Amino acid sequence: YQRRVRTKLQTLILDANELVSEQDFPLLPELETLWVNNNKIDDIAVFLNAVSKAFPALKYLSMLKNPACPNYFVGKEDDDYQRYRYYVLHRMKNLKFLDAALVDPKERKEAARVGHLMVVTREAKPKDVVQETGPSPYGDLPQDLRKEGQAQATFGVCRYVYYGRQSEGNRFILNTDL
Repeated sequence: YQRRVRTKLQTLILDANELVSEQDFPLLPELETLWVNNNKIDDIAVFLNAVSKAFPALKYLSMLKNPACPNYFVGKEDDDYQRYRYYVLHRMKNLKFLDAALVDPKERKEAARVGHLMVVTREAKPKDVVQETGPSPYGDLPQDLRKEGQAQATFGVCRYVYYGRQSEGNRFILNTDL
């Protein structure tokens, strides 16, 4: 069952609203633009299922700064982002604009060819991780390494704060160069 809202709403901006993947949207058949930037959407397949059912006329979608959208805002590589785009364009065939870029015909053709293979996998949540039980294969640390009060840690206050402006050369180094 899906609620149908009587409205001619064409643009919906839900940035920074702590939306999650399992979102229940009302049916808005005339909605063309949806912005869900900076939320907590972490499963792209689940989210796209909800979006495609609720907004059949969607043409513009922006999901930047969400865990499910692997882009430079969340520290991911360009290849990861391109795979994400192919997958979304494969699922949402009417999109004209995705995130910060227009969808060109070449990209749409490639998405139709390989998009079904580009499912973005998620990291296992802590509750999904299986804990092994039994004795540890590693022994305990020796107790006599240091006596109490002989630690070599230091704590202090410094007035200088490094902002990275002084190392202008580093801005030309890409992750692929490392």
